[in-house]
Amino acid sequence: MVKGFDIFETRNNFLHEGVSIYPPIYKLFYSTFEVGQGKLRIPGVFLEQINQVAGILEQKIDSNIDFIIYDFLSLQESKVFIENTYEKGDHILENYFPIAECDSNKALLVGINSTNNDQIFIENTNLFADGKRYKFLANNIFEFISKISYIELDNIGYGISGYDQLFKEWNDANWKVKRDSS
Repeated sequence: MVKGFDIFETRNNFLHEGVSIYPPIYKLFYSTFEVGQGKLRIPGVFLEQINQVAGILEQKIDSNIDFIIYDFLSLQESKVFIENTYEKGDHILENYFPIAECDSNKALLVGINSTNNDQIFIENTNLFADGKRYKFLANNIFEFISKISYIELDNIGYGISGYDQLFKEWNDANWKVKRDSS
């Protein structure tokens, strides 16, 4: 299992510039951890037959709302996400800023006004069943990250019968499948 901040790499240098759009607690998070597409450190297995890494864990978020986070976004990626997702003049952008791309037309948002500053929300552009567009998840990004975990799957797939078939050498980023020695 992988939990919380284990999925993030710490930046080599604290980021001071270009983060003024963020509220204080998120700014600290963003300045400390590597954020961007493909930056999450989620264990996978390297499959030689297709020369790709495949997921071996299932993402769980301690929330009553079902969603999966694909990637936390860098500031530049968030700006592109805004251009590609929101209509000009969308009033939601006055109060929230997207920080992660999720499944099923959902996005993770950080509050940026005086009443919701640093709070984390999930937005559903298709609206939730109760007709609302966004819902509160946590008081800040640190509280929210502590709700994320990756757990073992009941069935890994890819012809792998169990986690005992996997191994990792000292400097490997991903797991490998043990070859049958017979």
